[in-house]
Amino acid sequence: MERQDPRLISSERPLHNQDQGIISSAIDKTKELAADAGEKIKDAYHAVVGEPRAEDKARDAAKSYVDSAAEQTKDLRDGTNRSWERTKNDASRKWEDLKDDASRKWEDLKEGAQDQKDRAEGTWDDMKERAIDTWDDFKDSARRTQYNAERKCEDASCAAQQKLERAQERTGEQIRAATNPTIEGF
Repeated sequence: MERQDPRLISSERPLHNQDQGIISSAIDKTKELAADAGEKIKDAYHAVVGEPRAEDKARDAAKSYVDSAAEQTKDLRDGTNRSWERTKNDASRKWEDLKDDASRKWEDLKEGAQDQKDRAEGTWDDMKERAIDTWDDFKDSARRTQYNAERKCEDASCAAQQKLERAQERTGEQIRAATNPTIEGF
């Protein structure tokens, strides 16, 4: 079998294939135009009647979801901001409370230390005063003892002097009596 040129095969039946191609093409084109016209009629109908198309419904639903998500995001952001502000305020308040407590405790410690210092100074002053009083008492006691001792010495010395004088007087009297003859004895 010999191979034939495809152009020749189609030229033998050119009208039949061409007519079929043109008709098929015209039918396809008509279907497309009819579909477009149908869409346009539906759009016009929905525009007049007010019923939304599926695309409009989908767009509206998508817009509603986006708006809802945006609103939830905004609410979440606002809630987070409020929560953050509350947390910051609470932390700030707690920090101020801690600073105030620390300041009060520091002042209490300073006052306690000052009280201890004052007490120690008071105790030291009391001890110094007692030591001075004890020393003064000791000096006074020593002076009294010295005075008493001197007094006793003076008293003893006076007593001894008086005894000596009496003894001298008696001795003088005895010597005079012994050297002076008495009138009775002559």
